[in-house]
Amino acid sequence: MRTSLNEMHQIEGYLLQTGSIEEGLLVEAGMSLSNDFSQKVSAQKSAYALIRSYGKAKLADEIKAVENELFKLPRYRGFKSAIVSLFTK
Repeated sequence: MRTSLNEMHQIEGYLLQTGSIEEGLLVEAGMSLSNDFSQKVSAQKSAYALIRSYGKAKLADEIKAVENELFKLPRYRGFKSAIVSLFTK
């Protein structure tokens, strides 16, 4: 179990570029020597991409919710007018 945690940490440092150059070289060597290790790196890279994509989608949803509130609710009519006037001058 500890070996796989160390391996994950090593791969994370490589993918996020937070590890040392030496650690990066070790990961690259490991990928060259072991197809299994290479697949683990690929799987972790895919997981990070999915997490990033999900985070971006959630942020976009939150921005849309704020936009809807600021530009559609009557109590923010003055704010809406002020913003629109900035872009129409």
